[in-house]
Amino acid sequence: LRSQFHRMGSSLIDSVRFRDSFAFFGVPDIPSLAREDWRRLGIAFFTASMNVASTKGTAVTRLIGPARDWKRISWKGMAQPGTGITIRVRGVVNDVATQIVEYRAADATHALPAETDNYPFIQLEAVLSDSSGRNSPALDWWSLDFDSGFPELGITSQSVTLRMDSIESGGAQDIRTIVYNRGDADARNVPMYFDLPSGGGERRVDSVIVPLILQGQYTEIAMTFSTSGLQGTNSYSITIDPHGTIIEYTKENNYFSGQFYVRGDTDPPSLEVLVDGASLVDDDYVSPRPTITIYVYDESPLPITDTTSIELFLDGRRVSIAGNPEVQFISFPSGQKKAEVRFAPTLEDGYHILAVNARDASGNLAGDDFYQVRFIVSREARIDNVFLYPNPTDGPAVFSFRAIGEKAPTEGKIKIYTVAGRLIRVLEIPTDDLRIGFNRVEWDGLDQDGDRLANGVYFYKLVLRDDSGQKEFLEKMAVLR
Repeated sequence: LRSQFHRMGSSLIDSVRFRDSFAFFGVPDIPSLAREDWRRLGIAFFTASMNVASTKGTAVTRLIGPARDWKRISWKGMAQPGTGITIRVRGVVNDVATQIVEYRAADATHALPAETDNYPFIQLEAVLSDSSGRNSPALDWWSLDFDSGFPELGITSQSVTLRMDSIESGGAQDIRTIVYNRGDADARNVPMYFDLPSGGGERRVDSVIVPLILQGQYTEIAMTFSTSGLQGTNSYSITIDPHGTIIEYTKENNYFSGQFYVRGDTDPPSLEVLVDGASLVDDDYVSPRPTITIYVYDESPLPITDTTSIELFLDGRRVSIAGNPEVQFISFPSGQKKAEVRFAPTLEDGYHILAVNARDASGNLAGDDFYQVRFIVSREARIDNVFLYPNPTDGPAVFSFRAIGEKAPTEGKIKIYTVAGRLIRVLEIPTDDLRIGFNRVEWDGLDQDGDRLANGVYFYKLVLRDDSGQKEFLEKMAVLR
């Protein structure tokens, strides 16, 4: 710091000590302009002047308002020959300023344009100019005449109450807020947000629109939210008009924050078990090389990172998750999905039993008993259980068939015919929807032209293609309304 004063020409800076007085004026690298004073006791001061030639200067007001009716602007100044005063009026809404009108005169009074009333706030700018740089115009004063009349909303710590300062995790917490309107007008359609911190941001718990808060009156708002997934000390916030759509005199009392305590996490996680992307029931068929996916969901904010939290058994033998090339474990740091396990075994033909359970990060079990399902593996390729439900049908229905073998069909479609053999509808089955086990194809009950089928008997043909070729299955159906 002292070296910077040396650059500007100070010769006294090295003498300045604690509690000394020191006054300095200077310009970097121009030591000849330096002026300074230093005192052990008393006040350091000096008198100095600098001549600067300038051709333009500006003055800008703070935001003026809010107002409903902007009436007139007045100002008084003095401009010598070669100088000028320009007054600019800007309208401001949502922090965006738009110039409305510009006046060029030393002093005047003008009625403001009607469009000025579209803006709740006004900002004035004065531009003083001197083309010669030797004379300076002067602005003595300026003023705006307007009529106000807006609501003034607010909440305080005395107007917010919680049902319980301490609550068990998963319980319903109630919060009641009294919102006052101390302004000069009624407030209509007032938005309010209630937020809780979540993952470094905020989670919207509730939002309401208050239809009307009368001038000089108040209204009480009650909000209820679940504390599932919360632990320990938690903050909450209440915001009135968070997006600034209501014009008020000030927004400083539109926000309140507080805290409450949540005791423990006793909610168990939940499991979802899929085989080749579909859930199973007992005695379903699966492929010899399936992908078994286990999802663990939990409302707690804590992630599941320990692989021993998931217990997996196949045919009564525990499957190790860590270090197993057939198993992939994925942990999710946020959201309700906490963990995913992908297990890709190679299975022999016959019956198999899969059993799964899991704990969340707080040690809560998904269930007292293991999830368990019995399924069948067969490498003999075949299609069976081809049917329509309901049959007869009076409209939308579901075609179903079961695929058994090593690989699912690669192509599939269902064709619907009249008894005379005329093709009236083709349902293409997406390849990604074809799987070993039961397959479902939904039909809206319409023909290719979008018309409902008339009552009567029809035929439908299931056409499947795989590595061995094409297979067709012809069945009868009826439409009866």
